[in-house]
Amino acid sequence: MYQEAFRHIKNLNLQTELLEALEWDQDAVDEFNEWFVNCLNASYSPDALLQNVMTVWGEDIVIIVKKIIKSEIDNIKDDKIKEARVYHED
Repeated sequence: MYQEAFRHIKNLNLQTELLEALEWDQDAVDEFNEWFVNCLNASYSPDALLQNVMTVWGEDIVIIVKKIIKSEIDNIKDDKIKEARVYHED
């Protein structure tokens, strides 16, 4: 999950949403990104992760985290499709 966990950091739309939600404070966004990756590495369940985000960062960030999770799921599906195509091409 490490590689997928970092993709949201490169997603300009998600980073802009985080910046806006955190009142355009880049240090806060950097802190969130580090905190979020640590949570992912700790293997929280999705419900525990969202509850933790709510407690530490608030409802606005929970909404963005849901988008991050959806984006990661979509990326993983896309990767699987690409892998299948490469595997079956001769």
